[in-house]
Amino acid sequence: MVNPTLATPSGRALFCAHALLIATACRGSTSGDPAAAGSTSVAAGAGGWSPTARNESRTQPQQAGTADPPPSGAGGIAAGSSNAAGGVGSAAAGAGGLAAGSGGSAGSTPGASAGGAAAGQSGVGPAAGSGGANGPPSGPSRCPNPDLLLCDGFESGIDKTTWRNKLAAPTVDDMHVARGAKALHVHTGATSGAGLETSKLFPSLPGHYYGRMFVYFDALPTSPQWAHWTIVGSNPVAGSSDQSEIRVGGQHDGKIERFGVGTDHGPTGDWTNLDQDPAGGAMPVPLKRWLCIEWLHDWERDETRFYLDGVEHRSLHTTRDVKHPGSGNQNVKFDIPQLGSMWVGFWNYDQGKAVTPTQFDTWIDEVALDDERIGCDR
Repeated sequence: MVNPTLATPSGRALFCAHALLIATACRGSTSGDPAAAGSTSVAAGAGGWSPTARNESRTQPQQAGTADPPPSGAGGIAAGSSNAAGGVGSAAAGAGGLAAGSGGSAGSTPGASAGGAAAGQSGVGPAAGSGGANGPPSGPSRCPNPDLLLCDGFESGIDKTTWRNKLAAPTVDDMHVARGAKALHVHTGATSGAGLETSKLFPSLPGHYYGRMFVYFDALPTSPQWAHWTIVGSNPVAGSSDQSEIRVGGQHDGKIERFGVGTDHGPTGDWTNLDQDPAGGAMPVPLKRWLCIEWLHDWERDETRFYLDGVEHRSLHTTRDVKHPGSGNQNVKFDIPQLGSMWVGFWNYDQGKAVTPTQFDTWIDEVALDDERIGCDR
């Protein structure tokens, strides 16, 4: 018996349309399309990275200008993919779920079932509000943090059980803050220094430590050429035969201020390697905004690393065999002694020289130390 629906041209057309719709739905349910209805995963290459895990690949190095973890994939929805109801939230087509170079998840809206990345933890660079390309850090202090060995936002002033003065004493005020209501204020003259030092975690650390802090430079030296300053110094345990201080700081190269890493007082002499990132066009140190600075000092592997706003600057990676121009001891390996303390602050050297400007104001906030990389969002 012939189906009455097929007895007329219009009926046959309606039947065919229904059949085509059903076939399309079946294909979509088995294709593995991450944006299909009810999907809770992102495109291949973006999944598998758990933003809630403590070891979420945040120790993996990367070149300046590349994305902070996840280590591979898009860190969101695949570029150009679309979203259906029940899947991850909206994202601009072709943006990979995050604005390219946005430094975080601002503008993306991961859905409740998103299995790819939590808001503010994946994408390009640090999380929104953490001090990356999305703007300055903000909100309440995230210190102390039970997941970190040390985290201090100076909300209650300077904790004397953790810190002691390094050179002149800094203060705490609310003139510039990264998070919370207070920050450490370091005021120095042209060739002097001030800061805070701690040995609270040393020497019980497992052969290395990661540091993170937010720093705000009101000004940096514009003369003389090679004016040299330090904001982080790690020093050996008492009685060590190697008195190398492992430094994070920078120099004025005659044109711009550049971050740099190096050492002094040890076998390799006094040297600073200057930032070359991004390759072929080193950028000046930004002034009058908050920066997220991270570093690794590893005395088991004789290695250091430097990160700015969540991105490693590989030109500042050092090992035992690093070349260190400026030192008279080129044939000496860069062995890092067992460390017993570290300090944060600002110290411009250049004693006996005419330095411009004649005073410096630097603010430091949310100082954190841990045995794993910390990132900018904690």
